[in-house]
Amino acid sequence: MSKRVHRFPLFSITASLHIKSTSALMLWRGLTQVTHIKLLLFFQTTRTGQCGLLHVLFISRTLLSLFFSLSLLRIVVSLNTCLVYSTLGVLLHTCC
Repeated sequence: MSKRVHRFPLFSITASLHIKSTSALMLWRGLTQVTHIKLLLFFQTTRTGQCGLLHVLFISRTLLSLFFSLSLLRIVVSLNTCLVYSTLGVLLHTCC
């Protein structure tokens, strides 16, 4: 009886991770640039309530950075979990 071994090509997993992290990074750069533009516009145009607006923008930028850090971490953890399970599956399949 021949045993089939299913292996995931490392290149496709690495490429997938690179594409996901690159798109998240591009989105993050776009959002931070928008935040900087808003910050400059609010700083130049408003005279009353500047502190409140600037405070809100800094908080939103901090929350965005936390969100994207956690989403990138989740992508890496899910790929590592997939690799571990696929390796265990290959090992169990070849042993049994």
